[in-house]
Amino acid sequence: MRRVKQKVEDERAIHGLLAQAEVGRLATSGPDGPMIKPLNFIHIDNAIYFHSAMEGEKIDHIKVNPKVCFEVEGEMQYIPATEKPCKASYKYESIIISGSATIVDDQTTRIDVLNGLMKKYQPEGEYDKVTPRMAQTTAVIEIAIETMTMKSSPAQDN
Repeated sequence: MRRVKQKVEDERAIHGLLAQAEVGRLATSGPDGPMIKPLNFIHIDNAIYFHSAMEGEKIDHIKVNPKVCFEVEGEMQYIPATEKPCKASYKYESIIISGSATIVDDQTTRIDVLNGLMKKYQPEGEYDKVTPRMAQTTAVIEIAIETMTMKSSPAQDN
């Protein structure tokens, strides 16, 4: 990382952003080249989980090359410069994760992850719990986190 003073090492801040972010972006590389897809996710222990159709580009790419990158961002704000355009700035926070993706075979884990996704995105709890039958038709992918870096930059006064 070039700007080391923007690196965030506070575990609470990192886990907080992963808990509050609604969308993450998965970058994969497959036979036809790289691809990036926005998706819903959940962070549990040292892994990122998301759901998918049982077949499709994400699954094809992961089977060919399980090495992936995952990006999450918090609130971002452009800070215009009044005098010089090169003095414009951005207030931001982001996390970049590198790891290996695998398709989760264990049905109990799939059910737990799918229920965790529901709890994250519908915290009011008004949904039916995921059943084994439901979990059979949905793929769950785990990204085992190998590296994780958070950066944050407050708004600069220009």
